[in-house]
Amino acid sequence: MHANSMTLWVVVIVGALVVIGAVCFIISSLRRAHERKAALSSGFISLAEFEERRVASNYEFESGPGCYVILLFDKPVDNGDFSGFDDVYVGRASNMAKAVKSCSVGKGNADVYAAISNGKHAYVQFRGCSPEETDAVEAELIEAFNAAESYNKSKDSDRGRRIPKTR
Repeated sequence: MHANSMTLWVVVIVGALVVIGAVCFIISSLRRAHERKAALSSGFISLAEFEERRVASNYEFESGPGCYVILLFDKPVDNGDFSGFDDVYVGRASNMAKAVKSCSVGKGNADVYAAISNGKHAYVQFRGCSPEETDAVEAELIEAFNAAESYNKSKDSDRGRRIPKTR
């Protein structure tokens, strides 16, 4: 009898751990979906509009530190629905505008530049934050957009790097 009750307890404990793991996975998936939906619903502008705003502001538009998201599409987005993007890149910089500009002219992320050069339509969103917050914000955005499956594939190996200086 004692061996049977011990086996029963092991089964109960293992079952409880499986249920707890499943619940944690579901909560994490729901949180990520909510973050992505919130991020997609606001603040994306076309690369052309970004450049217009940058020039009109005497190059002060989004010139502070923070993170940015670049979404790439085969066709222009004309209905405000940014959920169907083909690829995504999340970056961080001491000057977000200069970093985005660098990506668009071949001095930043090579994948983004290649996509734009091959006719993809780019849209950008800025998330200004202090330099101390960029690691956390970047990680949050990479997770929200599942960017590790796109143009941020090697980001995990970059943890701990300093914010790059842009010219």
